[in-house]
Amino acid sequence: MVFSRIQVRAQTVLRLLLVEDNELDAELVVATLERSGYEVHAHRVDTLEGLRLAWHSGGWDAILSDHSLPGFTGQHALELVRKSGEDVPFLVLSGTIGETTAVEYMRAGAHDYLMKDNLTRLGPALERELQEARNRRTSRLAERSHREGQLRYQRIVEAAAEGIWIVDRRARVTFANQRLAEILGCPVDQLIHRSLFRFVATESRELARAMFREPGSTPEQLELALERPDGEVVWALVSASGILDAEDRWTATVGMVTDITERRRLEQQLLAAEQEKRWFYREVLLAVTQGRLHLCEASEIPLEGELQLSLTLIEPESYARLRREMRSLGARVGMPSDSLEELLLAAGEAVTNAIKHGVDGRCEVRLAGQRLVARIFDGGPGIRPEDLPASILKPGFSTKVSLGMGFSLMLELCDVIWLASGPTGTVVQLEKSLSAEEQEEMMLEALLERFS
Repeated sequence: MVFSRIQVRAQTVLRLLLVEDNELDAELVVATLERSGYEVHAHRVDTLEGLRLAWHSGGWDAILSDHSLPGFTGQHALELVRKSGEDVPFLVLSGTIGETTAVEYMRAGAHDYLMKDNLTRLGPALERELQEARNRRTSRLAERSHREGQLRYQRIVEAAAEGIWIVDRRARVTFANQRLAEILGCPVDQLIHRSLFRFVATESRELARAMFREPGSTPEQLELALERPDGEVVWALVSASGILDAEDRWTATVGMVTDITERRRLEQQLLAAEQEKRWFYREVLLAVTQGRLHLCEASEIPLEGELQLSLTLIEPESYARLRREMRSLGARVGMPSDSLEELLLAAGEAVTNAIKHGVDGRCEVRLAGQRLVARIFDGGPGIRPEDLPASILKPGFSTKVSLGMGFSLMLELCDVIWLASGPTGTVVQLEKSLSAEEQEEMMLEALLERFS
């Protein structure tokens, strides 16, 4: 039998399945719930088969079941509901149920039991269980959403091209993705709970210690040498960020690891090729200039004699001042005016470049025995190795980054030239003897040294 009673001021629609063989008891239950503010849509069943058919039709908000019915009990109804896995409030209503039976119902999963002769608690009890069911559904949805979010995050992490690891405050690895395991040549399960520093080569441990124990105290990215269990070293670009708790206390560090071993290998090859190229030019230029032009590192340039002049080179007027002071110096040391002018002209080529760049440009002049030595510094981009042959050997040649650096002219005017040039700047040292006889002796010594 299907029946429905609608209260005029009903607030909540209730789809109710009543397992009850007494129609009058069923009407009393419905009336009680309507007085509690429900708009009740009830369906009563009194056979086990009827219960199965009604239950599988679905859509019930709650089940109220008598204990004793013809051919079955409320426990059969409860078992049917529990096996379905549906989370629907199940309340037992009976006039004959004992305390022992009631406890059995509660252990089996019933949410409450009430006596038919006292239904004053029915409305509040049902409202409480409906709310609890809503809370459980909300919790399950949140948990499922959280699990799905974790799975999505895990898939993203596992598919990442970078290695990812998390270490705690004691530098123990608490998480590592598969890419990190590939970089370190070690299974994930053998990374977990081990110290981070077991996988950092000795040369990089201090940097790693600062990065993973004091996030923010080092640059955002560092190149670290990592060591695999078999001893092989791989180079990685590593960044680290601190993980904070709700009170902004640092609890762990997450690191992103990119394998740059191949890039480092190519860089080393390029560096070696660059050094080999510079060595080749060094030897060729030394031979072609008969030992007068030395291509070298700045530390290889000899620093001899007593300092006579030191000028900063930041404006065009600096060269005019250098000419005045060098002419005065030349007169004091007895240097022929034509020789002094040649040195000044040669120095002008280097000074022009230093003034143009305007970065740490300066000139120092020393008296070393019977020689004047002018050393010019600049902080410009330097001369590319491939431009050296033309800039030095081709008359009138000037590179775009070294306009005014005419080495062919310097070679004609000076006895010896030392040149060190790189990305951080250029140093040119020009040497000129005080007399013609000294110049001939210096050239002879250079030739003997070259071919001895």
